[in-house]
Amino acid sequence: MSSKFMLIAQLERRSLILFDLDGTLVDSAADLYRAMNLSLEKLGFPLVTEVQIRAWVGKGAAKLC
Repeated sequence: MSSKFMLIAQLERRSLILFDLDGTLVDSAADLYRAMNLSLEKLGFPLVTEVQIRAWVGKGAAKLC
């Protein structure tokens, strides 16, 4: 990371940095698929497919959840 960016972003003053990894920077659908099914299984709901997750990603949390 360039020192100019670090200066502008004031990273040294931040205690937390979040990234929105919904497919813009990385393909996270497989991870979301596994996490969703772990949650659904724990709650006793039917599991979903990775194809379903890929169709829902990027359409907001209401659609995904």
